[in-house]
Amino acid sequence: MKISLGRNGQRKVIHATPEHRWFVTSGPDRRGDREVLTQGLRPGHQLRAVFPRRQISRTPPSPFGIAHGFTFGDGARLNRGSVANFDPVKDVELLKYFPNSYVGSYGVALRALHLPGFFKDRPSLDESGSYLYGWLAGYFAADGCVAEDGTLILNFATREDLLFVRDVCTRLGVGTYGVTEQIRAGFPGREPSPLYRIRFVNQDLTEEFFVLSAHRLRFAGTSKVFARRGWVIDGVEPTDRVEEVFCAVVEEGHAFALEDNILTGNCFGCGAGGDVIRFVEQVEHLSFTESVERLATRAGIQLRYEDTGSGTGRTAAPPGQRGRLLEANKLAAAFYAEQLAGEEALPAREFLAVRGFDRDVAEQFDCGFAPGGWD
Repeated sequence: MKISLGRNGQRKVIHATPEHRWFVTSGPDRRGDREVLTQGLRPGHQLRAVFPRRQISRTPPSPFGIAHGFTFGDGARLNRGSVANFDPVKDVELLKYFPNSYVGSYGVALRALHLPGFFKDRPSLDESGSYLYGWLAGYFAADGCVAEDGTLILNFATREDLLFVRDVCTRLGVGTYGVTEQIRAGFPGREPSPLYRIRFVNQDLTEEFFVLSAHRLRFAGTSKVFARRGWVIDGVEPTDRVEEVFCAVVEEGHAFALEDNILTGNCFGCGAGGDVIRFVEQVEHLSFTESVERLATRAGIQLRYEDTGSGTGRTAAPPGQRGRLLEANKLAAAFYAEQLAGEEALPAREFLAVRGFDRDVAEQFDCGFAPGGWD
């Protein structure tokens, strides 16, 4: 079924089975919950939202973290170090976070030179809360804005940086709203590129977060301090969409959070279950042994193999056999793709051309040519 949702002017669509469980707020203050299946959802129902517990109510942003975050957003690598670029009007008040740096002119802009190279890298999530809060504040000063209605927006050139910021916010207990994407034209002669945006929950931040006075004043005077946290049902309608569905299995509460802070639950409709190994078996179509090897590789765990002495006369497949077979097939595919460019492959290329396969399409579908001979 197709579920249409709305929150703070944003729209979202989710597809779910008719028996999937949702938690709808109830009571005069909406602090209660009641379970409703997809087929029972109605326009106006508000889904329960879950946000991380706030950790920064008494945590000041680290000045060094602010310098790191601002350079990450508005800086550049220079040799083995980095530089921070300042707008002489908007950013001049940020110079106090670079007290021992050499500041010089670069055209109409200012630059803080000889900064650490890691200022252009993301910080570790194991850093202190104060440092991460400062890094986020500096990054917001570089690439964020406070809209006239008080909406707090941070812009990203890459989705990877956006996802990292969401991890930082989870660590700090700062709520974020959904991710939006738009295409920007860019400079003349350049291809359009995506621009990603994320919005913060205003009441999870303090005035100390805003290191630019213009941001701080607009935040303090905003009328959008209490924005809606939960998504509201706009409509539910049946569809003929059919696809394979995998549910997260949570043993105790049988509930988990979807993207955009939506709390949902297992439907128990298919009776499927199991642990993470079983999940990888089903999704990746692997055997039990291959699934364990895959998970161990991801977790950096060294496996030990023992002869069970079962006496069956069968020899166990060596570890990683499937991976080696896949790698061998990749090498073979690359070899045949390379042969397609040779003189002997001219009839094959003509064959592909007649059927509308140009070079790009042939490469996309890994087309190749097997030359004559046994070798």
